[in-house]
Amino acid sequence: MYKGQAVVEMGSQLSGALKAATAAERNIRALQEQLVPQRELEEALRRTEARRDELEADQRATTLENETLHRRLRELGENITGEPETAPSAAVAEAVSAENVALRQENAAMAAELSALTPQFFEEIEDLKYAHATARDKLAIYEATYGALPI
Repeated sequence: MYKGQAVVEMGSQLSGALKAATAAERNIRALQEQLVPQRELEEALRRTEARRDELEADQRATTLENETLHRRLRELGENITGEPETAPSAAVAEAVSAENVALRQENAAMAAELSALTPQFFEEIEDLKYAHATARDKLAIYEATYGALPI
């Protein structure tokens, strides 16, 4: 009777192990399916961060150029003596003013484009990166336990 109980118990243990292995394989497949979108999200994040850096650099350059134009405009206003050879022409002042307006518009457009990148956006990206790292860790554990997955 003792051997019969052992065989029954071993059978139930094997059945439980088989169920656990089947569940683990399902989890592995689910994790693999999650990895593909996560890689795409990481690539999108890299592109977004690169674009943000470009826009910030453009905005700094535009701001610097705008300040330079303001300084030149003030200098032109201070150098007016009324003599024809030293007084700036109205065309020069108008051109500088027009360039100033164009740069202000470009600066405003860049600021508007950057405004879409809110702190919540970057928090969501960080959450996705964490979820991806967790999924990778779980996959490594499953692969260490059950072997590499056939792909």
